[in-house]
Amino acid sequence: MQNQIVRCDECGRGTKINLKERKYGQGRREAYFTCEHCDHKYTSYVTDTRVRRWQVELNETTDAVQRFNLQLKIRERMQKLKTEL
Repeated sequence: MQNQIVRCDECGRGTKINLKERKYGQGRREAYFTCEHCDHKYTSYVTDTRVRRWQVELNETTDAVQRFNLQLKIRERMQKLKTEL
């Protein structure tokens, strides 16, 4: 996704996605980029140690039901973390 150009919702100009990572307490990490023109911040995703552990499990399993359940847990947890920032 690096070097992809998107239109900023705030200023309407094109900006490159330069993904950065910010670390918070309790193992939380936020991936984000900012508009190079107006500095509007876009959060791509937020993870914590639990999400990253589930992601490892997801990559290691081949069982379709287990994969589906892990994907749901990951998505729900990441949405919750994003709203808590």
